[in-house]
Amino acid sequence: MTRAAEAAETTQSTTAQATAAQGALGTLSSQMTQTAAGIDDIAKAVVSSVAGFSVAVSGDQVTLSTPLPEGFDRGQAKSWVADANGRNPQLSDTIQEHLNAYPLDLPGGTPQVHDFDGTFSLTDKGLKLTITSGEALTKPTWWQSTLLAAGFYALGLAFRTACMLGVIASTGGVASVLAKTACASIAGFLGAFLFRLVSFKLDGKKLDADAWGDILCVALAGALVSSGAWEGLVGPWVANSGQAFMNRVGTWLTQLGAAIARGWGQAGEAATAVGEAIRDWAAEFPAALRNAVDRLPGGAGAGSVDGAATALR
Repeated sequence: MTRAAEAAETTQSTTAQATAAQGALGTLSSQMTQTAAGIDDIAKAVVSSVAGFSVAVSGDQVTLSTPLPEGFDRGQAKSWVADANGRNPQLSDTIQEHLNAYPLDLPGGTPQVHDFDGTFSLTDKGLKLTITSGEALTKPTWWQSTLLAAGFYALGLAFRTACMLGVIASTGGVASVLAKTACASIAGFLGAFLFRLVSFKLDGKKLDADAWGDILCVALAGALVSSGAWEGLVGPWVANSGQAFMNRVGTWLTQLGAAIARGWGQAGEAATAVGEAIRDWAAEFPAALRNAVDRLPGGAGAGSVDGAATALR
């Protein structure tokens, strides 16, 4: 090969390498621009607002707003806010206690919530939770887990309010103290149950709504019957309004999912999918809970929730 040919080949090789490098840099620049745009999109104040549910971002703060049913008791809601804010050094500790208090016989045991803190406040329409963290918005797994744990704690208070309004209305305003106790159990188990379902969906695991629904109903049956709230109070309300209540729960979950989906798509999609599954299952809820009550052993609920779950198997 002549020197001229060698020089020409070297020039071609150098040009090809430069072109490839430019292409790689262009691709990397495009990816960085897309990533930056995504982060900027999350950081633009309100990420999304759907039917009263909203997620807003400002600096290192994320604010989650959750509506409460019309007619909610503001005095009761204020006491819930004070309890959530003051019970433990961190909000994550309070949420962990809540999950531990409502055990469900589901795969994986009770989930463990990572450390984070936040503050609840009461608005004209419901609850607002502000979470301040040094964790970057570019860490979606951390924020998804945090928003789901905090979101389901807040949703549990909405479930509790809807239950109380329904049960008390169905009894003409009587037995309100017992209704509060019963609805605390319903909301506690339901919030923990849905948190588990969405977490499983987010992990890409297959869900069996009917089987898991039976486990939820067994836990509810044990708590409601042993407290004396089933007969004459919660039982008639579930028979008449249980399907509508569970439909509302599913709708709230799809709305929460839609609100967080723009900033944290996977978590939003998982919440929406579980909400749709709950609405599909809602018609079966009254009979499933009645059946779980009927299957309680010997003392019709005198045993523990764990015992009732064991009886199901």
